[in-house]
Amino acid sequence: MCYVKTLLKTSKTERELETFRELSRKLMKRAGGNLKVFLDLLAIAAREETESCAYRNHVHLLTLHGSKGREFKRVFIAGVNASIIPNPKGNYEEERRLFYVGITRARKELVISYSRTSYGHPAKPSPFLTRLLESPSVIFCPAVEYKKRKKRA
Repeated sequence: MCYVKTLLKTSKTERELETFRELSRKLMKRAGGNLKVFLDLLAIAAREETESCAYRNHVHLLTLHGSKGREFKRVFIAGVNASIIPNPKGNYEEERRLFYVGITRARKELVISYSRTSYGHPAKPSPFLTRLLESPSVIFCPAVEYKKRKKRA
């Protein structure tokens, strides 16, 4: 009992416990208050977590939507052009929030790329990059021009 009280005093443990309680409440609500369904959902979640641990050193290819709630050491977001992000047919604010979700998935390193041309025509970077590039914590690396290699005979 004393050991449990000591553990609960640490802020990390308190946060983890609160997170567990919150997730349990949500899972129980999703289960409709049925304990058997709750335990089944918990078992499925545990199995998915175990399976995902086996793929920690693999590349995960996700959509921005699919990255919600996940976190990675390194994140690469490609194709951040004005014609793609934000989607011209989408809601601008929702697209901005979705881009924010994507860039906040990185724990250590975030790499964002965009194309300067698209099908031979000039392309512009996404307007969402403007504020990022103004930030002092961002390191901007301009594109490197590669010369075509001569074929050896």
